Amino acid sequence: MAFSNFVTTTATTISALTPPEMPVFQTPAAGADWVTLRWNAPAGAAGYVVEFRTENGEWGDAYAGGATQMTLGGLMPETVYEFRAKATNAAGESGWATVMVTTKSISMGSARILRFAKLVAATPKLNSTIKGG
Repeated sequence: MAFSNFVTTTATTISALTPPEMPVFQTPAAGADWVTLRWNAPAGAAGYVVEFRTENGEWGDAYAGGATQMTLGGLMPETVYEFRAKATNAAGESGWATVMVTTKSISMGSARILRFAKLVAATPKLNSTIKGG
């Protein structure tokens, strides 16, 4: 009886994980106190980091996660904000993509409400205690 030796090989293709490309911002949307940003999802991106600042201010955290859209509220009206975003994965991170966004002015109705609220806050409170005799 003849024996044969069989060698089985399996070719495995290993692709080296590389850092993702930089995200590209789409047109932002803004209100008087909020900004919504959207960006593309570059190949290989597992997550994103977004930071913001007022012109020449210090960077602050705006978003970290896997979505390609975020809304940041609590902003000041008629203010220029700079946002930057980078894509991340296990191999590293992309460079920063940046976009400048100006929040809108407060509408007349909102401005009246804001002025009224400031007036009420500045008005001395009346003593409503009735003293008995």
